[in-house]
Amino acid sequence: MTKAKLRTKIGCLTCRKRKLKCDESRPCCLNCTFSRRLCVWPTPAELYDRRNRRRSEDGVPKSATGGDNDVNDVQNSSNLLQPGDCYNLDSTWLIVSSPQPRTSISSECDNSLLCYYTDSFLSVILLPTTKPSDYDSFRSYTLMLALECQSVKHAVMSSSAANKYMLTGEDHFRRLSLEHYAQAVKEVNHALANIDYSRESWADPLLISVAYLYIHAFWGPDADKDAAKHVLGMQQLFKLRYTGNTSPVCVDRPFDRIMVESALYHSFLLAMRNPFALDFHIDSFFLSKTLDLLEFEVYVDPAESAKSPVIGAPPSIYRLTLEISRMFNSGSLDDAEEFTRIRSTMDYWEQLLDSEASIFRDSEFGDAVELYILAASLLLDWISELPHGAGPITLTALSMLGRSTTVALDGKPRHRWQVARALSVLRRPDTKHYWTWCFLSSWPLLVFGYAVEDVESMDLVKEVLNESRHCIGYAEMERIERELEGVWKIRLQENCHREFLPDAMSLQGQKIYALT
Repeated sequence: MTKAKLRTKIGCLTCRKRKLKCDESRPCCLNCTFSRRLCVWPTPAELYDRRNRRRSEDGVPKSATGGDNDVNDVQNSSNLLQPGDCYNLDSTWLIVSSPQPRTSISSECDNSLLCYYTDSFLSVILLPTTKPSDYDSFRSYTLMLALECQSVKHAVMSSSAANKYMLTGEDHFRRLSLEHYAQAVKEVNHALANIDYSRESWADPLLISVAYLYIHAFWGPDADKDAAKHVLGMQQLFKLRYTGNTSPVCVDRPFDRIMVESALYHSFLLAMRNPFALDFHIDSFFLSKTLDLLEFEVYVDPAESAKSPVIGAPPSIYRLTLEISRMFNSGSLDDAEEFTRIRSTMDYWEQLLDSEASIFRDSEFGDAVELYILAASLLLDWISELPHGAGPITLTALSMLGRSTTVALDGKPRHRWQVARALSVLRRPDTKHYWTWCFLSSWPLLVFGYAVEDVESMDLVKEVLNESRHCIGYAEMERIERELEGVWKIRLQENCHREFLPDAMSLQGQKIYALT
């Protein structure tokens, strides 16, 4: 007689009773989340496959194991989900304790957007390296908050609709995105005006709402100018959590880790758009606390950052890159001790590029991490070549002064090693697919877009930006491409002028010689 085996695809009892396909998400499947039903899973005894067993081997009457009786109980009039029932969350994390939903997903359009968020968009704004347990926990909790809180619902839907527009070009989604965005901003402002910081439940709905407001700004076509104010707002919310006692940051909790990383990453993106002529300043207290939290409590082993849900690289790389910016902007570039310290740290990471370090070997996005190191190294070289006492300088001016080429021993121009290596990374066919399907490459592509001087290299950077833009619908890639197009136009005109000048000088010399 065949030995009984555990069934691998079982679904929850609630879906089986309702004759729906269960997506197997634990602790609460999507069907139960949307319908606000209690998600009941089979007991271990019910997981055995009894098809090849004698009836007497079951040993326990059906009524004793619960079976369909449990599902009947679920279908009673009291089956609406109590907040936290299926999420195993501490009740103090919730907004309200009422079982009645404060918001509703009633229209087919709303339901479609929320399904798109759970099925597609969330998997794009979180890296594929996210631990499955962290991913499921964050998704379930976000869905619950969307069902409980108007600001969360509208913020999630605004960013999802914006991404749908970027991928499809349908104006319908653009209008939906703007409508939900305006409503989300209104709800967040109302929440801030009436917030009770003494309650332990104040933080989560505000954090997730503000996060999706700046995600809408980065991923959508309309609200880029609003990104800075939303990210600054996120920094202030975390400062309150770092200094207060009612809602402390818990790094063991997936929601907190993802929110912390998201706040850091988007602060970094804004600051590094103009790293040496800052128009966006990261709060120093927020930055110090966040980097310390991630570097010394979450990713003690830098290789563990390969499983990061958002930043995708060791926090120490972000720290180093931001320190390069701070060193220049604070006027401490002439401080020999400070420069030596940063140069030594950069040497460490540059040496890792040629090693078998697990940070590159174990991660799908090792190439993206390599680009971050190369971009930071190039920026450090550029500012170290500036005259003493140099003031704020744009990336355009810096790249024009620094150039992407150096003169080799044979007297011929050569790409700086960082640029040459970055271009080779962009040409790798085996791993190119992975990081064009994630958002991590946006900042290094900006830096190397400023660095390249020849048409072939410009076309390569443009191709990668376009591929990523069309694969994941990331509007930031489109913004970067527009910025670089202006820089490349200036650079090509400059190159033409350089080529014309020697020819003109040579022709003038020939005329002078002929006259003599």
